[in-house]
Amino acid sequence: MFAHYKELEKVGLAAPQVTYMMHALVEKGIPVDVEATTIQEAAEEIKEIIIATPMPDDISTMILEAYNQLSMKVGEDEADVAVRSSATA
Repeated sequence: MFAHYKELEKVGLAAPQVTYMMHALVEKGIPVDVEATTIQEAAEEIKEIIIATPMPDDISTMILEAYNQLSMKVGEDEADVAVRSSATA
C-alpha cells in the first residue's frame, strides 16, 4: 500500500511510521513484508521471523553453561528455574 512512500514525501506527505520501520528492516537484510500498515501486522511479521530463526550455537551454549553452573550452585542435577519477560503477547 505504501510501497511508493518516497513519492508521498516529495509532495509533503508521509506514510505511517510502520512503513519506514519495515523498509529499514529490509535494508538491513531482514526479509519482512513492507506492506504491513499497522503495528500489529508488523509485530506479527517480526515475531514469525524471530520464531523461525534458529538460536546461534554460541548463545545456546552460554545459556546451557550458565544453567549448569546454577544447578551445581544449588546442589541439583537440574535446578527448577522460571523465565520471566516483561514483553507482552
